[in-house]
Amino acid sequence: MSGLEVHPVTADRWRDLVELFERRGPRGGSRNSPAPGCWCMYWRNRALAHGTPKKRALGSLVRAGREPGLVGYESGVPVGWISIAPREEFRDLLRSPQYRPRDDDEDVWSVVCFVIDRPARRRGVAGALLEAAVDHARSCGGRSVEAYAHVATRATTWAVSTSSSHTGSSRTALRTSGRSCAARSRGTLDFGLCLTY
Repeated sequence: MSGLEVHPVTADRWRDLVELFERRGPRGGSRNSPAPGCWCMYWRNRALAHGTPKKRALGSLVRAGREPGLVGYESGVPVGWISIAPREEFRDLLRSPQYRPRDDDEDVWSVVCFVIDRPARRRGVAGALLEAAVDHARSCGGRSVEAYAHVATRATTWAVSTSSSHTGSSRTALRTSGRSCAARSRGTLDFGLCLTY
């Protein structure tokens, strides 16, 4: 998607991320649910309660100078987020029976979540964020990026492309990168879809 401006989430961009996550829909509910509950902290610390505790934890990372992901802007308005960091920062991911690493590779970064503003979906925002995330990981010393994407089949395309797929779709990853290596597939998930550069 051309025209998307992407930046790491830093303290001066924190409010933009909060606005994206807490944006209200036409009936007053959360437009980008479940972002305001999870705050993309699930794989960092599953012991935290949803909502405010997770928001505070993500905010603490940002205030400490960490960059837990990237935010995308369209005409100055935040429309998307991708959670990316070195794999070892996602301690609960490392212990997951489904997603834990099957290798001892070093300098691997993980993409664990996307949040795309509802009106911006299906316009290439996720792909642009993923491309920027790969570039960001590379610039920070990463050697490869793992994603834990859902596989979209004809029967599941609608379900995978809706807000239930916060890990992204394998189709987006493959279409965006064109630099993929082997993926371990089980059911509707790709385990360790590796984007190399």
